[in-house]
Amino acid sequence: MTTKERLHQLVDTFAESEARTAACVLEALHTRSAPALYTLDHAPPE
Repeated sequence: MTTKERLHQLVDTFAESEARTAACVLEALHTRSAPALYTLDHAPPE
């Protein structure tokens, strides 16, 4: 099983509140690795 498959398996077992927390953690990891991309993705429409 790949790491991504394991992550999907774990997420499928989370309650909604746990899923929200996990999403925040994963978004924080993503933001640290690609801050410019995150900023562009979350910029308000002009």
